[in-house]
Amino acid sequence: KSYIAGLLARHIVGGGDGFIRQLVMHSAASYEDFVQGHRPVIRKDGTTWFPLVRGRFIQFAEEALTRSGPCVLILDEMHRADIGRVLGELVHLLEHRGQPLPLASGDTAFVLAKNIRILGTMSSADPRTDTADLALRRRFAYLRIAPDWNVIRHFHRETSFDPTGLIKVLQRIETATKDPDRALGVSYFLRSDLSDTLEEIWRFEVEPMLEAILRDKPSELARFRWDAVKQRV
Repeated sequence: KSYIAGLLARHIVGGGDGFIRQLVMHSAASYEDFVQGHRPVIRKDGTTWFPLVRGRFIQFAEEALTRSGPCVLILDEMHRADIGRVLGELVHLLEHRGQPLPLASGDTAFVLAKNIRILGTMSSADPRTDTADLALRRRFAYLRIAPDWNVIRHFHRETSFDPTGLIKVLQRIETATKDPDRALGVSYFLRSDLSDTLEEIWRFEVEPMLEAILRDKPSELARFRWDAVKQRV
């Protein structure tokens, strides 16, 4: 999903004078980090003061005002943060471009430029995704990104690895999980040296993921251990 977001961002900028920024969200992200807030600064004399410091989004938005083309901000892993709290008043400004709005800190009204585009990525396998702010959901279009086995086929046309057996096993795993939000994905297998590294990838990357996905189905899990699938993949 992050890779596709990057492709979409480059398409939106489209060779104009716009630019792309990427921020990875996390559980400790705050409004003060993202928008603006008062931060402690130690003076040379040892005293402390709390100036108003612009956050990463405000810095991005100010630079976007100097450009005429679309400027794209990629918010990666949005589900890991309390995104409604992090965005604050920006949730309202997403719908009211060009309308000045005072922010929680400071006296200057902020205007969200009309050339700003925001792309966010979220993992539907994370239970926190279900608690995403409904007001935020109304302001974004959603595109589901599901595993496409043809990507593996296409990639290995240029390698010595025949993915036919592997794809059949992955399809069986998908059937066993019965949950598209917990699909294994294809990125593990997009390697030109897969013929030599598949066992290592399966044992140390795929199996730990399957242990989480199929933790309540031990018999199913046993069917997909390396020793059980190595002759088929």
